Amino acid sequence: MKLYLVRHGETEWNREHRIQGREDIPLNEEGKHQAEYCAKSLAGKKLDCIVSSPLARAKDTAAAIAAFHAQTPFAAMDGLVERDFAKSSGALPEEIKKIREKNGGSLPGAEERSVVAKRAGECFRQLFSEYPQGEVLAVTHGGVISAVLDYFGGPGYHGIFLDNVFISVLEVTKEGFKVVEVNVSPEIVGAS
Repeated sequence: MKLYLVRHGETEWNREHRIQGREDIPLNEEGKHQAEYCAKSLAGKKLDCIVSSPLARAKDTAAAIAAFHAQTPFAAMDGLVERDFAKSSGALPEEIKKIREKNGGSLPGAEERSVVAKRAGECFRQLFSEYPQGEVLAVTHGGVISAVLDYFGGPGYHGIFLDNVFISVLEVTKEGFKVVEVNVSPEIVGAS
């Protein structure tokens, strides 16, 4: 199965560099434009299934894409929800730095990256069982995509920056996951 991982469109908290976590922050106007750009770029792509995180910013981005794929099944999957950052949600980078300094580099109560990757991986395995030869698009969050790339692709992906509505591509087989491309423009993926 070919798996396209799309980071949702921009929100105000993205613009402010706040950690969103599971806060249900909607797309801002730029994010809505980005979602439409991504949708138009992928309009000619054959997709067997579209899934998203249940959070509005991801669901709305996925809905824009799904509008160009009317016959393609579209559903939200709880396992694709953003990493839980606990009390650190809403914090700015300088606040995160202070929290980490006080707590030995960690964010108290935050979900471990490996847990995020494993729960997302379970979603992808479920999709693989339904679409083993298919092309599946999943709209999710930077924290989820980064954790998946790091866990299944190797440590070189830890801390990677992912642009809004840019796409990372994985191949999913019975043997596991293989990273094919990371943080690619929707235009490039749509043309391939």
